Amino acid sequence: MLSDNVCANCHQSFATNEQIVNAAGHIWHTHCFVCTQCFQPFENGIYFEHEDRKYCERDFQMLFAPCCAECKQAIVGRVIRALQKCFHPDCFRCQLCQIPLVEMGFSKYNGRALCRECHVKEKANDLKLSKQICSTCQ
Repeated sequence: MLSDNVCANCHQSFATNEQIVNAAGHIWHTHCFVCTQCFQPFENGIYFEHEDRKYCERDFQMLFAPCCAECKQAIVGRVIRALQKCFHPDCFRCQLCQIPLVEMGFSKYNGRALCRECHVKEKANDLKLSKQICSTCQ
């Protein structure tokens, strides 16, 4: 019976015909089911949990989501960690030709993430440059 249960937030009982929220294995008054940070209701009932606290998407991103090194936006969902940085999967691209690297892998060369083709070209260019003799040395 609902009157025997209490709200997970305020620990008060529910009125007989009161509308409730059932989420994360608990029941809540609708006015108690709000973001831990801004105390606003969750838009479309969507919330994010961190250490058993519930946050709206904006506050969760601001407080906990890693920032993409490429686009500087918060990352919610899959995070690519490479070169001691975080990226959205779509933002992790070869730094020369811009081809996506998520599915194909990458090579680290001179601190940059490169596709295999660009890595080979860069290495060849560097080798060619290192073999050139300056006009003073000739």
